[in-house]
Amino acid sequence: MPVEETEIVFTGSDGAEAERFINRLRRIARAEGKLRDKEWMLDLALTCLEGDALRWHSRLPREVRNDWDALEDALLEKYPPSSPTGEPNRRSSFEPTPAGTPTSAAGAAPAPAPAPISELTRSFIQLNLGPQTGLVKVVADDPSVSGYLARSMDPQYSIMVTCTNAADALRIQFWPASYPHGIEILNSATRLTWMGATHWDNSDVSAQLGKGSRASAALTTTSSPTSTPTSSYVGAKGPTKSGIWNVSPFDGSITASWDADGCSYNLQLVAIISKKHLFLVSNYEAYCASRPKGTRCKARMIFEPA
Repeated sequence: MPVEETEIVFTGSDGAEAERFINRLRRIARAEGKLRDKEWMLDLALTCLEGDALRWHSRLPREVRNDWDALEDALLEKYPPSSPTGEPNRRSSFEPTPAGTPTSAAGAAPAPAPAPISELTRSFIQLNLGPQTGLVKVVADDPSVSGYLARSMDPQYSIMVTCTNAADALRIQFWPASYPHGIEILNSATRLTWMGATHWDNSDVSAQLGKGSRASAALTTTSSPTSTPTSSYVGAKGPTKSGIWNVSPFDGSITASWDADGCSYNLQLVAIISKKHLFLVSNYEAYCASRPKGTRCKARMIFEPA
């Protein structure tokens, strides 16, 4: 039986309506034999939005609007369930777990306490749903590496490095979200305009991030926030990902997550001190054990609103 658009409408009133909406879509998809057809479900959902929900949807980043799984996650985050008192439960799921810590449905690692709020990030922390624009500050254990994520790339490999002058820094834009998302580069020095990470090759040693892994992925520019983008990394043949970023609304920290072994790993940023190259690793100790001692250091990225 064909599905009529008038059979289901979502206005964005509360979490209960969001749950009914998603369940209704699933039942309709199952009746039509389309439950595993994500594009079909997305197309159906888009015809059912009205009022506040339609306006909210129009402000979402394109990668969320065009992916049913991401849109479903965004719906449940935007319209959370009510607490026993009847008030919406607004507990944020932005908080990152410690770098390299696996989390799963069976038991997630506790999130660290929020850092003190600075005036510089106050407007961002207030969870403005509009796009956020600014720079990426890099704070490294070795002060010689600290600075900003540079607009210019390493001339040999075209991977990301740091710079000391804010005028030479990358300028980025992203939409706040509680799930891994893309970060767009507004002043890219290459034709690629998204932040991402790329492995050198597909070998187990080079490309398998996870518990105990020695592997690393270089910070690069990429062609899109999708799961199969093109990378700037010269000579690299390994996998590339772009929609991996999380930005904390508490302290502006930027982290990356990578799925492996049925877990999601929050990755540690690492700098090669002499060249200021930046990489992501899932196990810092294992990574450094296979490299010359004293040549790498931990680092972290912080969003600095413009």
